[in-house]
Amino acid sequence: MTRFRAPRLAVPSLVLMAMLWGSTFVVTKGMVGRIGSADLTFVRFGLALLVLVAVAPRALRMSRRTLVHGLLLGSVFTVGQLPQTYALEHVDASVAGFYTGLYMVLTPLLAWLILRRRVSSVVWGAVALATAGLVLLSVTIDPATGLQLGTFGWGEFILVLSAVGFAAHIVIAGHLSTPDTAMSLTIVQTAVLVATSLLLSTPDGLQVPAGVSDWSAMLYLAVVCGALSLYLQLWAQSHVEATKASLLMGTEPVWAATLAVAFGGELVTWQMVAGGLAISAAIALVIAPPGRRRGGIGLPVRSALRQPRQLGDAPARR
Repeated sequence: MTRFRAPRLAVPSLVLMAMLWGSTFVVTKGMVGRIGSADLTFVRFGLALLVLVAVAPRALRMSRRTLVHGLLLGSVFTVGQLPQTYALEHVDASVAGFYTGLYMVLTPLLAWLILRRRVSSVVWGAVALATAGLVLLSVTIDPATGLQLGTFGWGEFILVLSAVGFAAHIVIAGHLSTPDTAMSLTIVQTAVLVATSLLLSTPDGLQVPAGVSDWSAMLYLAVVCGALSLYLQLWAQSHVEATKASLLMGTEPVWAATLAVAFGGELVTWQMVAGGLAISAAIALVIAPPGRRRGGIGLPVRSALRQPRQLGDAPARR
């Protein structure tokens, strides 16, 4: 695959990753009642780590700088992943997906605070539209009582913490990841999560899946939604800016809700549909060619892509 064509696959790769990660909410929700959240995370990403090392053993040879970057990515990724899995013991899969989608709002804020990167007005407009979609998905409108906020308990609070972790991960990954180091970074960050979840699971004894159905679900979470998705994200983010990447991945809550309705027995509401359409429109605003926008306002797909940095290049600063 040529360098010219490879960056063009970054956008669909992020959307595919969002679809896969959206499916994890329903699958994980069905397992957390039988396996502890830390145990599930350890087994899932432990298997993913074995797959990554088996597929790309040469990626274990890395510079000290790449190792440090991977440890940093692993730390913030752990802050996102572990709380999310734990929260699924307390909230519905669709609710978890919507709260996790807050990273769309937090990513441009963190990009500005951490990296001092300017965010375009078009992207801010898309973030506002996506936020409106999340609000629609998070409230209840009863004809008799009017507007009511959804319940906000311990599970929802943990999901907000998870969203902060994922937003920080997106920002830092976009700043540090290169096409040449993506696999090494993926392996190191996964190892950090595996080690942390093992420490949390050992006091009560490690639980593993029991039965063919649980192991089949675990292999899907580990290989497809673990090893493949983790690499897709870091590789794609070496071509796409963090704020735009977060919007492209913002279909994750929509897929989580859709699959929760289709396979998890949860009910569909007009707010779910309207909120999902708002989030989808926000993504379309960012990636649509300028000729399809009235007045040509916005960003073409190619402007969301950036030239890959070579190994050893200094991170781009704005």
